[in-house]
Amino acid sequence: EGIPAFLVDESTAAIAWHYSLAIGGVKLQVMEGDVETARSVMEGMSAPAGASEEESRAEANEEMAVRADDDSGEDVFMSPADKTACRAQRAALFGLFLPPLQLYAVYLATRLLLEERPLSGVNKRRILTALILCSYLIILCRLLLG
Repeated sequence: EGIPAFLVDESTAAIAWHYSLAIGGVKLQVMEGDVETARSVMEGMSAPAGASEEESRAEANEEMAVRADDDSGEDVFMSPADKTACRAQRAALFGLFLPPLQLYAVYLATRLLLEERPLSGVNKRRILTALILCSYLIILCRLLLG
């Protein structure tokens, strides 16, 4: 289609595959002006067998990270659920060194899981990672409460 695009974190995912979950996998980036064209191309791609249109659209959106055409380096498209899942994962990781942060991570993960909106695959993995990192805290609370 002639859309200038590049992949971010592809080398890290290929060389250090065990970091793929922590960095959010490989991301496709396009210029801000090409966002709609790139989305239409990705929507036109065939969905995996057995996947609904909504699931394939969610997968396409989670795979496409769009950055602004400036030097800020901030993501243009990032839903509140994406931001909360990233925040929960980071809080759980840093909570290994500063335990009170794990309470915050559990709060964020629980809040996301109780929302009625479906979570994308990447966000589910981030929440699962956060809960695994905080598992000792969850077990301790369960033992204390009953």
